[in-house]
Amino acid sequence: MDIHTSAVTPLAPSSAKVTAKAASAVEWYIGVQVGGAAVVLLQAIEERAERGVTPTTRDQAGVIIAELCRIRYYLAGQQDFEPLAERLGIAQLRACDIPLPTAEWAVGQVLAIVRKVMHDRAS
Repeated sequence: MDIHTSAVTPLAPSSAKVTAKAASAVEWYIGVQVGGAAVVLLQAIEERAERGVTPTTRDQAGVIIAELCRIRYYLAGQQDFEPLAERLGIAQLRACDIPLPTAEWAVGQVLAIVRKVMHDRAS
């Protein structure tokens, strides 16, 4: 898998115009967080193949997954988090020119991690 970090660094590229009319602030934030987590996941995969995952990437992954768990907990009973997060996360990645199959896979993996963390916390 060839991931170019320069293509995924900006999660709010100039070509993606998110306005208050297009999405609420919460939806924008969810999209950025899910997209960011997916980028960190893809970066970790690239690093692992090359030299091993760096501590910085591991820390970033932990912070962003924890934030997604907080968002999911906050939205419990108000909105169905997973379909919303999936749609918005994929949209963020597509706005950064990540191919659709890669975006779908990465976002699916991120949401699976969030589900597992939430399940483990509830146990």
